Amino acid sequence: MSPLEGFLAVYRGFVWVVKGVDVCEEGVIAYPRYDLKGRKLEKDVVDNLVRSALELTDCAPRPVPLLPLGETELVDPRHLLEADPAAKDFASLFPCEVGLTGSRALGMGGGDVDLVVYDESCFNDVIETLRELKAKGEIGPYEGKWDALGPRARRKRKEYSVLEGVWKGIPYSIRLVKGPRSPRRPVAVAQVIRRGVVVRSDPYTPTQIVLHDGTVVESLRLQHAELPRGYEVVIEGILEVRADGVRVSLPPGGRLEILAP
Repeated sequence: MSPLEGFLAVYRGFVWVVKGVDVCEEGVIAYPRYDLKGRKLEKDVVDNLVRSALELTDCAPRPVPLLPLGETELVDPRHLLEADPAAKDFASLFPCEVGLTGSRALGMGGGDVDLVVYDESCFNDVIETLRELKAKGEIGPYEGKWDALGPRARRKRKEYSVLEGVWKGIPYSIRLVKGPRSPRRPVAVAQVIRRGVVVRSDPYTPTQIVLHDGTVVESLRLQHAELPRGYEVVIEGILEVRADGVRVSLPPGGRLEILAP
């Protein structure tokens, strides 16, 4: 299987986290997160490592940290669930194979339980299980950092999200990862602001939001997934031209706010 969102990568003595679902011939897009003992890296260390790995690739409109496959050890999160008893217990509630990523995958208990699912035939079952758990009161709302949401969107997300929450007092996240895909390099056109009513929103990673005027918005951030239909939103992002069409991307620095209801 190609390395996708949630895979861990060991490179230059640090643990990096693979981002996205775009398969690049030149390497794998990933961001540094931990040292080999599972401790989170300081921001200056992260910034230096990212700068040292920046490359231009056909998978992105701008330089990204690209790790050479020949020098990188890739770890499938589905092989790491045994590393954390709480994560294994939570994952057992779902009728499919689940992977564990994040600090708990490195044996650092006490943080969030970050799960990933790659089997697309099971996505609906995962969502249905989460909704049943929420109806029973077995999972509750949780507010993450959600730095790419406006104040109203953060409040609303606590009401409707099931992919992020709290289970037995432990914050969790579940990414339903679609892919892989092999895109041609998108062309970033300009920063744009789009306002409209949501007619479709995916619970997947990457998530796509379709507005009433046909605008397609794409984001890799879980905080942008599950947006209910009928919500009026304003989105600040980057207009990109891709081989499969034009869309607004929500990269780091992008923002989504809910205007109504």
